[in-house]
Amino acid sequence: VASSLPIALILTVAAGAIFGPVPGALLTMVSATAGATATYAASRLAAGSSLQARAEQASPVVQRILQGFGRNTFSHILTMRLIPLFPFGPVNVAAGLARVPVWPFVLATLAGEVPTAGIYASFGAGLGRVMGKGERPGLHSLHDPMLILPMVGLALLSLAPMAISRLRAGALLRDRSASQPRMDGETR
Repeated sequence: VASSLPIALILTVAAGAIFGPVPGALLTMVSATAGATATYAASRLAAGSSLQARAEQASPVVQRILQGFGRNTFSHILTMRLIPLFPFGPVNVAAGLARVPVWPFVLATLAGEVPTAGIYASFGAGLGRVMGKGERPGLHSLHDPMLILPMVGLALLSLAPMAISRLRAGALLRDRSASQPRMDGETR
């Protein structure tokens, strides 16, 4: 993770197959958070000033992401960790460039790792169990709850972006309606 190589998924599945679902998920969460923190620190400390100057001249999208860190650091990073649209490495670098406080970054990264590490490590444990029986994994293996349940969990996690946007839209509507005066002259 610290080197930003796209192998975290493979390592998480392998950790689940080798160590089991819970130890594999815990090892993944700790190592991914440590790697993310190393990348964050490198972008914040080592290359921070030169990269920060470039980020200040970046596109409006990058500007919005960097400004979002300042509003509510923990929930902004947690949302980015839960939505697979945001790649892990660039989020680490962006957080370092935005100079977000280290503890909200670390805690949001760790919390964001819980569902994906649990799902992929459980899937790896299921694959390990199937292969431990001497079988080759395939469609016939899907009857095994250790394989099907993590896939259902992944499907549910993929709905997170839609759920988050609906929750935010509902909160915006409530805020707008609370700030508008009532027609009957009563106060709230």
